[in-house]
Amino acid sequence: MGRRVVELMKRRGRMKHVSFFAFTATPKPETLELFKTKLPDGKWRMPFTLYTMRQAIEEGFILDVLKNYTTYDQYFNLLKTIAEDPQYDHKKATALLKQFVGLHKHTVDKKARIMVDHFRDKVQAGIEGKAKAMIVTRSRLHAVRYALAVRAYLKELGQPFKALVAFTGTVKDSDTGKNTPRPA
Repeated sequence: MGRRVVELMKRRGRMKHVSFFAFTATPKPETLELFKTKLPDGKWRMPFTLYTMRQAIEEGFILDVLKNYTTYDQYFNLLKTIAEDPQYDHKKATALLKQFVGLHKHTVDKKARIMVDHFRDKVQAGIEGKAKAMIVTRSRLHAVRYALAVRAYLKELGQPFKALVAFTGTVKDSDTGKNTPRPA
């Protein structure tokens, strides 16, 4: 189905009166508010339809990213120096440590290098040399930091690839104390 649509679009050519917009993931409330329309009965209508990842995969527009999903485990050991410290909350301490390690520049840079190297060595040649990769992160701040790290490494390597990250608004980066707009 997807290939037929693409072929039809190619035959017609670009139409000046048609615009295409795509949203991925879950739109933020501000995005929904911006695009929705109030109907006479008081209900709201969204100006878009849901196009599921499964449907896009079945129609051949995207590949199933879960078929080639690779995790990167983190290993660390949290030391407890006092045997019975009531102030120590293992669950909270572990969560804070994971957050610190996960956003640390060294960790992000190292993982970005591993992912770029893996893409270059194992993935790049796929789909007739048009392969792409996706990095799934736990937050928008993670996405910004990974995009910047990947871009820096690609520049260092002199590679022609580009890294894209997109979201609505800005992200507060506690390390810099700045609001970080989405990188261009």
